[in-house]
Amino acid sequence: MTRNFAMLQVQRYLTAGKSLDDLRSELGIRVAEHPTDPLVILNYDQIDSPKTHPVVRECRGVTLERGTWNLVAKAFDRFFDWGEVANEAHLFDWSDFTCQSKEDGSLVLVYHYQGQWRVNTRGSFGLDPVARSVSVTWHELVWPRIQHAELDCNRTYVFELTSPHNRIVRHYDAQQFISSRCSRAASSCRQARLMSSRIGGP
Repeated sequence: MTRNFAMLQVQRYLTAGKSLDDLRSELGIRVAEHPTDPLVILNYDQIDSPKTHPVVRECRGVTLERGTWNLVAKAFDRFFDWGEVANEAHLFDWSDFTCQSKEDGSLVLVYHYQGQWRVNTRGSFGLDPVARSVSVTWHELVWPRIQHAELDCNRTYVFELTSPHNRIVRHYDAQQFISSRCSRAASSCRQARLMSSRIGGP
């Protein structure tokens, strides 16, 4: 599927002749490569990446097609705690915002590529087990919960996945749920709100 959109800063960087190795060495970006498909996931490093650099901000689980550098899937840009980037606080629009709880889970992206729905985490293509103690993969955990939803092939769906298997700090009950955060149209990179707050679970 061809995706036409305003280019991201990281796409401009790569199409200008820079390489994935340059991303690693110059900006501390971590690169995950798909074992069979021409896909890469790009992530900033908490320590080595300059946190306010425009390319770094975009590299939070962003998925590109290798070689063409077409955008395949994208979640939120990097965000900060209040006061962490004090010189930008005045840019926040206090007249138009919505507050939601931040669940203690794992970032999950669901998107369509080459005729298949895919499930990524921030740093993997969903093919590995969720934890050492279980054999179920991220894709196997997520997809059965959302496969009957009316999903648009041209959007990336962004979730916070909470379950007993991917515990960070907070414990969640045995029946996992997926709290929806947003969907993003690949054609424009513009975020759209989802009406439902949960897909799957109780």
